[in-house]
Amino acid sequence: MEVNAEDLAGSEAEDEQLAGFAETITFPLGSDPTQLDLLIGELADLASQYTDTATPIPSISHILEARGVKDPQADVVRASFKTLCELNAAGRNHIWGYVVRNQIRPLWLARNPVDVLVGNPPWVAYRYMTRTMQSQFKAMLESRGLWAGGAVATNQDLAALFIARTVEVFLKPGGTFGFVTPYAVLSRLQYELFRTGDWLDADPVHINAAFETSWDLADVRPPLFPVPSAVVFGTRAGEAVALPEKVIAFRGRVGHIIREEDTVIQLSVDDEYLSPYSSRPIQGATVVPRVLTFVDEVPAGKLGRPAGTTAVKSARSAQEKKPWKFLDSVETPVEETFVREVLLGSSIVPFRAVWPHKAVLPISDSGVLQPAQLVLYPLLSARWAIVEGLWNANKSARTKQSLTEWLDYQGKLRRQLPAPAHRIAYTASGNRIAAAYTSNSKYVIEHKLYWLPVDSEAEGHYLAAILNSDAVAIAVAKRQSRGLFGTRDIDMLPWRLPIPAYDADNATHEALSGLGASAAATAELLDLTDVPDFRAARRVVRDALAADGTTAAIDELVIGLLDLNPSGSVILLGDEKRDGDEDDELELTA
Repeated sequence: MEVNAEDLAGSEAEDEQLAGFAETITFPLGSDPTQLDLLIGELADLASQYTDTATPIPSISHILEARGVKDPQADVVRASFKTLCELNAAGRNHIWGYVVRNQIRPLWLARNPVDVLVGNPPWVAYRYMTRTMQSQFKAMLESRGLWAGGAVATNQDLAALFIARTVEVFLKPGGTFGFVTPYAVLSRLQYELFRTGDWLDADPVHINAAFETSWDLADVRPPLFPVPSAVVFGTRAGEAVALPEKVIAFRGRVGHIIREEDTVIQLSVDDEYLSPYSSRPIQGATVVPRVLTFVDEVPAGKLGRPAGTTAVKSARSAQEKKPWKFLDSVETPVEETFVREVLLGSSIVPFRAVWPHKAVLPISDSGVLQPAQLVLYPLLSARWAIVEGLWNANKSARTKQSLTEWLDYQGKLRRQLPAPAHRIAYTASGNRIAAAYTSNSKYVIEHKLYWLPVDSEAEGHYLAAILNSDAVAIAVAKRQSRGLFGTRDIDMLPWRLPIPAYDADNATHEALSGLGASAAATAELLDLTDVPDFRAARRVVRDALAADGTTAAIDELVIGLLDLNPSGSVILLGDEKRDGDEDDELELTA
């Protein structure tokens, strides 16, 4: 083992501390890991007492004799002990005994593979690894055909590689395994290749897993882990057997657990989007950091203000993150036309847009203003110079875009200009969908929402009725990823259902449109003034629609239209507890 090997955690300080120790620590592996473990522990303890290089290295003959270590292995151990002593005298022996023992155990196990592997592997997503670890992780997955890449690359997790690698190295052919995993292993795209069981196909080594029925532990309360969990079982086999969709689901509180069979829908890159609407949805623009764009209007003084202008001050929020929360607010006048209403995830309740926020954005109905156009608007130009300066001074070193370019990342702002006359907006995440039709073309839609243009108000009410239905909530929930507070990402999942294009001559479509319009009218009349937050507002709307029979009528039509299985229930843990805008202040990397 190299004492000055590269630190996989990426600590330059640690690398510098180890510089100058080019030695290696070497121990004979032997056939008895227990004796070797005891030997290293005793040597490490003794080395920890050596602090002065002017004194002789202590004798370890009595330890070698007690552990049955004889020449030539004894000479190797003495040399390694000398290195441990020198490391300790230099103040660097705080970990080497531990590290060596943890290197030796898997080496011994690899030479003595077992019949059964049971464990809880490390759960570390790619996005949380250091760059060195990311490079090695990706290379190992690619060599085994397990790298999914693409949009799910950052979600790939060390747990899957750990399982495949330990089965490869430590398990006998025909041996069985059981591992605790993130719940996402059962269904999400990033684990699709892992679920095939075809883990390594490179002569002369072929590693296949024959999966058996898994355990779903996501609904055990209190949660067993910080994220929902599962357990996968299988055998190291000659032929791969994919992970079954049928699982044993454990639900309820510890002490009152219900065990039942369930089906998990496993997403694949080959899954079809069954709805013709699947090409229309667009994610909203990433309007962050908010302190630079979101504003509150300042009341006019006694003398008023010039026509067509207003005064604004940075809107502040408890969700602001470093470094933006430490910035002073910016208060300036600005031309009124550049104060736009922005819909966030928290702005949508079923069938209604509520509580839009205000932001100063350099846009017109014809597009995003270029620098040469900004000078035509002196108040906006002056304000933008201030916030652009704050952006440049505080953005991540990896972010090269100007503030305007950042706001229009991937064209998500300009694609809304000019806005269509009829739009549907729906939540990008949460325990269930909240959707609303709007004809307000002045709204700017933010990234916590998806939006899609529709041809008419009738089509908008038709889609809103479908997306807000309990039947679709159940169908989508089976395809959603799971978080600590229940189902979360919605994104494009609704369009994997066979939602047909609106047809005004279809009686079911017309009936759903009428029910959607009626639901929108009911939602609009509800007084939400004293409702504490958007979660409570959504419950108020849903309760009202359930009470007047609208929900049941919509569900009956949607189940028939989409040929859905109506069984199941939508469990709302705090009703969209994770939905909304708690994490809108994204890390500033493009």
